[in-house]
Amino acid sequence: LTPFHNSQETRDAYLSTLGKNTRSSIRRSIKLYEQMGTLRLHVAQDASEAWHMLQAAQPLHKQRWGKAALEYEGYHTFHKELIHSSFATGCLDVLRVDCGDTPIGWLYNFIYDNRVYYYFGAFDFDSENAKLKPGLVTHTLAIEHYAKKGLGVYDFMAGNLRYKFNLGQVGSPIRTVALQNPAPIIRVEHAARAVKRLLRV
Repeated sequence: LTPFHNSQETRDAYLSTLGKNTRSSIRRSIKLYEQMGTLRLHVAQDASEAWHMLQAAQPLHKQRWGKAALEYEGYHTFHKELIHSSFATGCLDVLRVDCGDTPIGWLYNFIYDNRVYYYFGAFDFDSENAKLKPGLVTHTLAIEHYAKKGLGVYDFMAGNLRYKFNLGQVGSPIRTVALQNPAPIIRVEHAARAVKRLLRV
């Protein structure tokens, strides 16, 4: 996670909290992007724009992970309804970073109790130039944006991916909870598990 120390935290102030290699990588990447075009962070202004931005991110997500998140019917329906019903409350954001006219990264974040929770990202990696770091740059611009808005923490949530450790600090433990509908088949499964536990005694 990344705690914000004040509401006007600058990019340099944030970068100074990072390791030397990560800091250098981000600064070099920003410089390379700025040679190609102006870097801009765009935040969706309404639910319709947020949903269209999230859809536009899917091809890059599929390219990276083999299947776009919105290709899953339940995921698609849930997040479409969530965005359209809740965007106006300020509990979520969809952001995009552009280099000139070319998008390089999208983020889908949740906001609660002065804290930003990073949920989804899609980035345009350049296979011919490994020095371009669209993910690191997109997160950096987002963190700068939220710090200036006065939010307290940018939370990368669960996962052991290296970029989360490079861009933030280790936070508190996360507890995983699984919820299931009380369908008959679930009751049978629970009964079978109970019997199995008794047989072990």
